[in-house]
Amino acid sequence: MDDPNLSPVVALFELVVLAGAAYATYFIFRRANEALWMPAFQRQESRKQTVLDAWRDQKSQRSVDPTSDLQAVFQRIDSDKSGTIDRFELFAGIRLAFGARLEISQEQVDDLITENDEDGNGELDFAEFAAAVAKLKAKSASAPRLLSAAEAAFIVAMRS
Repeated sequence: MDDPNLSPVVALFELVVLAGAAYATYFIFRRANEALWMPAFQRQESRKQTVLDAWRDQKSQRSVDPTSDLQAVFQRIDSDKSGTIDRFELFAGIRLAFGARLEISQEQVDDLITENDEDGNGELDFAEFAAAVAKLKAKSASAPRLLSAAEAAFIVAMRS
């Protein structure tokens, strides 16, 4: 059967069979490979979703209590952790928050403490600090241009 007319047909058939075998091999290899990596991929995606869900839950449960934010600012300014803010700590806290952008003197900080120091010890405890912030916020809401530089710095420091 060496018919010269059949030779191209046989060659084409052999090519189709060979291509089919190559595709079948590729398909089987691909499925086997997917069977190996797909579970690991799914575990990774599941872990990622778990972490994202935990982060969203934590974010939604964060406190919006202004007292806790104010307490955090107070603790940040109270560098010696004495429970009170003295004139140097307040001055340093304002300088740290604003750097050279705000011209404020130690005298202005002393005036701010003197105005709000109810027990006369020369330092602000948390209750005095909170009352001072509340007064300054009320004052800034009614007449924002009448604030001294120290009072403005105090208010902005409380927001950061």
